[in-house]
Amino acid sequence: MTLLTILKGNTVGIHYAVRIFIGTALLWFVTQEIHASSPLWAIISLIIVTEPQMRLAWLAFRTRMFNTFVGSVVGFAVLASAGPTPWALVPAIAFTALLSTYINRVQQGWRLAPITTALVIFAGLTQQSAADGMHVALQRTFEVFLGSAMALVVTLAMARIWLPPEHAGDAEKK
Repeated sequence: MTLLTILKGNTVGIHYAVRIFIGTALLWFVTQEIHASSPLWAIISLIIVTEPQMRLAWLAFRTRMFNTFVGSVVGFAVLASAGPTPWALVPAIAFTALLSTYINRVQQGWRLAPITTALVIFAGLTQQSAADGMHVALQRTFEVFLGSAMALVVTLAMARIWLPPEHAGDAEKK
């Protein structure tokens, strides 16, 4: 069995890898140009949101952004009210998990809000300052948005240029 034969049997995987490659390369360039602290969160978000179908990518984007917003708001509120204290971390994460199950019906996204809350509070803990923690958290939230938006742009561009055969009808549905 040749490599070409193996690759022909996995067109969706090839498309996914190409999207990730293009998106990661673009993110690396953009984050270096805007002097972002690190492209890590942008790349993670790109990978999470990247989908072969625009409809699924849009749903993943909305879910990612909504839960990032919810987690950030709770994390910011905890930092502003309790300060950067480890004792606030556990109840804040639990509260965010409960909150996300009530206001978000997309079950796969429930994990994102408490993760974001943890990220925001940990930023405050590591910086030993609520203000510095909020600054770091805002950077990370921007990076999440940047990566998620890049996934949408790459998905949209790829839908116009090169769809896997099993998704060929997706372009006409838009």
